[in-house]
Amino acid sequence: MSARDSSLPEGRLLDSLRSARSAAVAGLIFSVTLVAVLILFRSAFPTDVITEGSAAPTPEALDRGRWALILLPYVGISFIWFMAALNYSLGHADHRLFTTVFLASGIIFVGLAFVAGAVASAELEAYAVGLDLSDSSRIIPGTTVNSLLANYSARMAAVFCLSLATFGRVRKLLPSWLTILGTLTGLFLLLVPFGVHYVEYIFPIWVAILSVYLIVTDPGGRWRLAHQTQEQA
Repeated sequence: MSARDSSLPEGRLLDSLRSARSAAVAGLIFSVTLVAVLILFRSAFPTDVITEGSAAPTPEALDRGRWALILLPYVGISFIWFMAALNYSLGHADHRLFTTVFLASGIIFVGLAFVAGAVASAELEAYAVGLDLSDSSRIIPGTTVNSLLANYSARMAAVFCLSLATFGRVRKLLPSWLTILGTLTGLFLLLVPFGVHYVEYIFPIWVAILSVYLIVTDPGGRWRLAHQTQEQA
């Protein structure tokens, strides 16, 4: 019995949860919720409009920040599900090197997003209890959130894109245009200078494109069929 056979329990329900289309649904949920969180965070914690003596955030802006924090856990949950289903459906788990890089980069990405949420939550709580923050104190959470979401998490997203694109090309599970797109996305996120605006939107867009492809073609199903045929031969 192979390592893959021993690690994957049988059953139609589990097979469907491990399918590429299951990963695709989770990927689309991740993409939509992350874009929504980023838009809400940007409007609640702007990093380029705070000047000396500027007014504190309005109640409406703080409400948008709270909504971002409500949605943020679902970003992490859907992305973890996306990674897990994709890892098994495409046979990614058979290759330890790719699996380690793939999962580690994704988990660190989620961790950085949650740290950004914790920093934003601290400022929201400060305003909720009526603290009068200075200009320097108010810009720190915004710049910290921006650095975590747009700079450091982008590097982890780059590793995630590159590992998946490379594996898809080696196993011939993904078309050449999608592996090239993943490679270019990963290289851009890896090499883009710090401080570039809106770079954090690129990764969820790439995940959405990949998810749509998985829904349409289900390459994981084709891989499993070919794998079973080889074992029976």
